[in-house]
Amino acid sequence: MKYYLVACFDSSDAINTMQQTYLKMKIDFGEKPLSFNKKQKSIIGERFKIFFLTTQQIEVDGYQFDGVIRNRQFIRKANNTARKIYAMHLETTKAINGVNNRDGILRMYVEGGR
Repeated sequence: MKYYLVACFDSSDAINTMQQTYLKMKIDFGEKPLSFNKKQKSIIGERFKIFFLTTQQIEVDGYQFDGVIRNRQFIRKANNTARKIYAMHLETTKAINGVNNRDGILRMYVEGGR
């Protein structure tokens, strides 16, 4: 199982980004199992789990991520503390995996590169 983080500005931003991503993925994945967990703010596929977490949530999560990305609202509105926490996750991800595996699923469905 691969774990991905999408850093979001606040709770409503996380829900909106998650819903948009889920709809895009549902179109491409078709009948393949794909679930939407609003409580955990995550999308779960057969081989991945994508978390859409706010600045407060990414500080306390216990996951090691295979890829991390910031959404547009986070980039525009996050304060320096939130940016430092995100940078810590980015560096940890690179140290553990050798790279930030944001290409592929995150780029295609969250950044809209499809």
